[in-house]
Amino acid sequence: MKRPFFAAAVVLVAACTSKTDDPPPNPDRRVELVEASEPLPTVGRSVALVVQVSRLGAAQSGRQSLDTKPLKERLALCDGERYADQPSSVAGFATAFLVAPDVVATAAHVLDPVSITDIAFAFGYALDSAGGAEPTSVAADDVVKAKSAKRAPDNADWALVTLEHAVSGRAPLALRKSSDVPVGTKIAVVGHPLTLPMKVAPGEVRVLQDGFVFVDTDTFEGNSGSPMVDVASGEVEGLFIGGGEDFTKTAEGCMTAIHRAPNDLTERAIPASVIAAAVGP
Repeated sequence: MKRPFFAAAVVLVAACTSKTDDPPPNPDRRVELVEASEPLPTVGRSVALVVQVSRLGAAQSGRQSLDTKPLKERLALCDGERYADQPSSVAGFATAFLVAPDVVATAAHVLDPVSITDIAFAFGYALDSAGGAEPTSVAADDVVKAKSAKRAPDNADWALVTLEHAVSGRAPLALRKSSDVPVGTKIAVVGHPLTLPMKVAPGEVRVLQDGFVFVDTDTFEGNSGSPMVDVASGEVEGLFIGGGEDFTKTAEGCMTAIHRAPNDLTERAIPASVIAAAVGP
């Protein structure tokens, strides 16, 4: 399971070797939200960084700081790691998305470390242009506090969180209501890996098994709760809940990202149809 992204919780794992006949690892395919094709930028407007209210300072001049630090400082990254110089929110720890004007969906496990009264959702944490200034804050009006949470039955790893008020100017995302997303569907996980400004991670549905949708994509801690959407329609096909370890510690003592082979399927999501049934018409 991918954990909520708290810097102190990052696990350092030993480097592992693979068989010589294993497929080579995928390259990191993530792109900025503004670099993605529609409908993904529109989808991203309804995706939020989950933040801990007690870690946020007071808003100033209509902006809310997300208390960011360069990612390389938070994780002791090796030279050349992607997004090493980008701001990573210390206040953030996961992703969520609108399913009703005043309700977001997220992974249930992201609610465990923090009281619901200490959670808010920051919309609009993304680059506004390719190569543009990297955001360290969002509009104060785009940070909405949680009011209550309803967890899934039978300890399933998803939850619906009711907000203190409806979010204006951002539409709830459409959820697949039928039971199965077809294997081979081109998807993208839209969210905040490592609490970075929003990224789009493209991939493909590979296996449906044990009530999960397994996908070949590039996700990291902080992506928990992200919508997994059909890249053609923008419809949510699943709610991303976890995968394998993200980094390994090198002999030099720095951290390098793990990129898996296409057949090493650990990234998984809850089918959107399960959540749609709870949200209702």
